[in-house]
Amino acid sequence: MKYFQKIAKYILGIDNTETSEQEKFIKDLYLTQKNIIKPLDKKHISGFIESILNKHDLLNFSLVLNKQILAKDEAFDKKEILRYIDFYDLAKSNLRKKIILLEGSPWIGLFEKESLVFVTKKEIKLSDIEINAIAHDVLNSKELFIDEKAVEFEIAKRQIA
Repeated sequence: MKYFQKIAKYILGIDNTETSEQEKFIKDLYLTQKNIIKPLDKKHISGFIESILNKHDLLNFSLVLNKQILAKDEAFDKKEILRYIDFYDLAKSNLRKKIILLEGSPWIGLFEKESLVFVTKKEIKLSDIEINAIAHDVLNSKELFIDEKAVEFEIAKRQIA
């Protein structure tokens, strides 16, 4: 294989061991990035949960990782959430999509995305689109916690340079 690489380098000028311009650009870009995300505190989490509840018309919402509750709204009982999680853990090995919707008043939604288990309550059954929308909002929530002053500073610094 080294023989063909040497020929390609000599004839075509291709060197796959050389860092490309795009790789250099990305490396430089990430080296100059600063952490501009605010640390999560109770105020940010409660505001985030409130926005999820309102946006998706949920009665209750919680987010669980490894049987640890990461976030929940104040009205959602911890014991109830952990009961749902235990049930979900027992049933998920037999599921193809890792989604459980328990019919009732309200409907309980249990689903998993990227190792996070979402527990929701809603008056009506969640559709696949709503499940994906909730997961998308949570998994891309860093934008909710951006430190605006740090962003303005970074923008001004780049305009000067």
